[in-house]
Amino acid sequence: MIEQDSMIAKSILFFDRFITKYIAVSNAVKNTLVQIGIEEDKIEVIYNGLEYNPNYIKKELGNKIIFGFVGNIDDRKNPLEFMNFIEVAQRIYKDKEVKGRMVFGSVLDEK
Repeated sequence: MIEQDSMIAKSILFFDRFITKYIAVSNAVKNTLVQIGIEEDKIEVIYNGLEYNPNYIKKELGNKIIFGFVGNIDDRKNPLEFMNFIEVAQRIYKDKEVKGRMVFGSVLDEK
């Protein structure tokens, strides 16, 4: 659960204007995002992994398609799988500039 007044909640809400689609790994994560103020229709639940679906691309920036990854550097989050996903997307969208952006870190107890 993310506290609504926490720094992580404020950061998510600040960057929300740049986000077209959130991918949550469970309904619990989706519900947490909704509780802090994210619109429910912007959140897609994909359980434990990446699943390619062209419908996830809602907004293209000119000739660019940018995917994002936020998570810890550990086997459970598997950032290498995200990098493989980007390589596959680059082969599929040969006429586009496909990039991946990664943010690493963890949420610390703010108390």
